[in-house]
Formats: sequence, structure tokens, C-alpha cells
Amino acid sequence: MAEPHLRAARASDLPAVAHVFLACWRGPYAAFLPRRLAPRHDEASALALWGPRLEPTPHGGLVVAELSGSLVGVALVLPEASYLASLYVDPAVHGRGVGRLLFTQAASVCRGTAADRMTWWVFADNRAGRDFYERLGAAPTGRMQAQEEFGLPEAEYAVDLAR
Repeated sequence: MAEPHLRAARASDLPAVAHVFLACWRGPYAAFLPRRLAPRHDEASALALWGPRLEPTPHGGLVVAELSGSLVGVALVLPEASYLASLYVDPAVHGRGVGRLLFTQAASVCRGTAADRMTWWVFADNRAGRDFYERLGAAPTGRMQAQEEFGLPEAEYAVDLAR
């Protein structure tokens, strides 16, 4: 079985990154997102959302995971804030180590800034996502928010980078 590998995203990855995002939005997220949000993202909006994130950055930025020559995962890390902005893995390859690899890379990038922890937000109703992060040693901080664009509660998570 092939192993996933990581690399920095390139501009040419945009269609594949949008595909992974939409596969998550329409797949696992559909189980907890209200129906009013389901049509929120289509191919055009996904391309518009992710296009600016493909701009090169000196540290961190967008990392993609490939498996058997196909882009199957994406993580956006903002090391200056020790913040994991996004992590998506194509549901077709869940359980193959792609998410763990992306998460470990994000933590490594943040650790390189001498940060003691990395934080991110997860939809409170995304039980599968929360379980995934907790298996990796992360825990909710107790902080909650609801972004205006979604109106859904999100739980902040953190992982200790000193481990």
C-alpha cells in the first residue's frame, strides 16, 4: 500500500484542493451542517476560497498530501500565530494516515517558531473531527465561538507542542 507524502502547494493544485474541500463539505460535513449551508459551496466558490491561500509564504502556508499520485489532503498553517487554519482529507482515504501526517507537519511548523501550543477551531457538531484530534493528543480549550457566516458553534482545540 502506498504511503502519503507531503509537499508545499503549487498554483496548479487549486482544482484538486477545491475538490478535497468540497468532498468534505458535501460528505462528512453534510451530516451535521444545517441544510441552509449545504449549497453554500460549489466549485466556483471553493476555487475562490482556496485560490488566495495558494500564494507562497515564507513559513508555513498550504501543505498538500499526495497518495498514489493524487492530491488527497490539505492543511493551512499560520506559524506566526501557531494556528491550524484548515485541515481537510478526502473522505475516500480516511483512515490511511493522511490527516495524521498533515497534523504532525502543522505542529512541527508551529514548533519551529518556539510556540508552546497550536490552536484551531472545529465545528462543535463535527464529532468525527473532534475524535480525530483527541486521538492525536489535542483537547478542547473550553472556548467557543460562532462565525457569522456559518452561525454554528465551534470549539477551540489546542495541542501541547512541547511533547
